[in-house]
Amino acid sequence: MSTVFDHHQRILEALSYIPPDCERDVWFRVAAALKNEEGEAAFETFDMWSKASPNYSAADTRDTWRSIRPDAGITIATLFAIAKR
Repeated sequence: MSTVFDHHQRILEALSYIPPDCERDVWFRVAAALKNEEGEAAFETFDMWSKASPNYSAADTRDTWRSIRPDAGITIATLFAIAKR
């Protein structure tokens, strides 16, 4: 297995501990962490995770993603910290 695949699996595992219907600021921080770590390629992961929420809105998910600067200072460490809580 490649290191990239292993890392992506760790991200998916961390997401499994975070409910997608979490508070809006937590949801945003998850998106920002993913975008910082994997760039635009992470949108699919964020969207699939978000779809499990009863409040899912494709337009809101897409618009929020577009509003995030990948260098906003929220890193993948944030995602892992949220998952640990």
